[in-house]
Amino acid sequence: MNNDTILTDIGNLLGTAHVMAADAAEAAPYREKIERIRRPVSYDKEARQIIAIATPGGIDDLQNILKLIAGKSVAIWNMPNAGGLGSTPPPESGDIIMLDLKRMNGILEVSTTAAYALVEPGVTYQQMQDHLRDNNIPFWVDIDKNSSHSIADSISAREFGYTPYGDHLLMQCGMEVMLANGSVVRTGMGAMPKSNTWQLFKYGYGPYVDGLFTQSNLGIITKIGLWLMPAPPMYKPFTVQLADEQAMAAAVDALHTFKVNMLIPNTVVVSNATQDAVLFAGESTNTESSNNELAAKHNIGAWNLYGAVYGIPGNVDIIWGALEGALSGIPGATLKVSEDLNENLIWQNREQAMRGLVTPQENKSSSDHGYIRFALGAAIEGSDATTINDTIQSIASKHSTTAFTEFALTWRTMMARISLPYQHDDAESLEQVRSCARAMLAELAEQGYGATHADSDILLDATESFTHAGINDLQQRVKTALDPSAVFG
Repeated sequence: MNNDTILTDIGNLLGTAHVMAADAAEAAPYREKIERIRRPVSYDKEARQIIAIATPGGIDDLQNILKLIAGKSVAIWNMPNAGGLGSTPPPESGDIIMLDLKRMNGILEVSTTAAYALVEPGVTYQQMQDHLRDNNIPFWVDIDKNSSHSIADSISAREFGYTPYGDHLLMQCGMEVMLANGSVVRTGMGAMPKSNTWQLFKYGYGPYVDGLFTQSNLGIITKIGLWLMPAPPMYKPFTVQLADEQAMAAAVDALHTFKVNMLIPNTVVVSNATQDAVLFAGESTNTESSNNELAAKHNIGAWNLYGAVYGIPGNVDIIWGALEGALSGIPGATLKVSEDLNENLIWQNREQAMRGLVTPQENKSSSDHGYIRFALGAAIEGSDATTINDTIQSIASKHSTTAFTEFALTWRTMMARISLPYQHDDAESLEQVRSCARAMLAELAEQGYGATHADSDILLDATESFTHAGINDLQQRVKTALDPSAVFG
């Protein structure tokens, strides 16, 4: 089955407007993913080749594509939309058809009494936010970093946002998934005949299987449920500007009790001035300004902690008093609220994310750069934050690369989210950053910090090499059972 035949046959199934060759001009939105995957990867795998991008309109289209490629040496790589996170590992070798599910973008239900939604995989955060606003529904939807991201993709990637509903997988309830043989499975209470609690109770009866379809290539999510956050009676956001790494570590320690007891329920972010300035203030990823110079320029701390208190006004006042007391003894720490920073663009972006809004400037870093990203799990301890950051910066320096570190304090875990910029259309730059990322993963794994997320098309093998053989074997057995012909790679 040659490439021209594939394009013709899929065009006959979907309509020629819904399929394109990977090298076509209209494939520009997918170009970075195409170019990254075309470059040979390590571990003695063959180079992979994306030959077509198809945009199915529904379940019937998906089933017909699976029938078309059955028995042929072609695999499917599922991307909920062009701007997606890429949580699904791509096929390891051979020809690939990339599926963009952007046309499957129906908001199927929003319950204004039970505070949930049921959506198709192409629904973006911007679309959901617009729906809630246009229909005067007083709920928040937690966003990860980008309004163009698919909600289903963010959940599948197990991403974290910034409101109290920041753990996206925790707030997911019910899936519909298409397996490699074309069959459709509903998880949780959706598997129960006549059940009306598909988006109310996560687990259903029997083994809980939803997690199988996150960070995996075991199926295609075609519908997903998520819980929405009712707008709280009071919301008080704050930032703690920190003079140096020592103050940052002390602030993380101070927040430990507040996080474990859910007194501050949202994902608290700790970021240095350089990352904030690049993300939200238009600074270049290869800026020559020091972290302290950027902090002074943008009226922020060398390190900055962002959090919020939510709830009934009286309770907020009590927690606020405790927070002020906990931070008051930290040298080099300054607590500020919105009134202190109304005109600060970085604050505007961080503050809006903590109330589930699309931010004014999602990412103003240079369009000439892409990023390799991964994340690690650690305890909410200042010493862990210092160790991780020092390790990251030391290895980045040895590889002559730039590394941004952001800590996200969740319920009991501190997620260290690492971003390494590389130059677009520069194979040497990309390989240099790949090598740096692998060195970081290896060293941090040795120190006990396990990876929780990684760019799937370049770092999957690096993270798998640090996991226990038992779980790798189990995952392979599940893959063999659900996708024996490696239709999804």
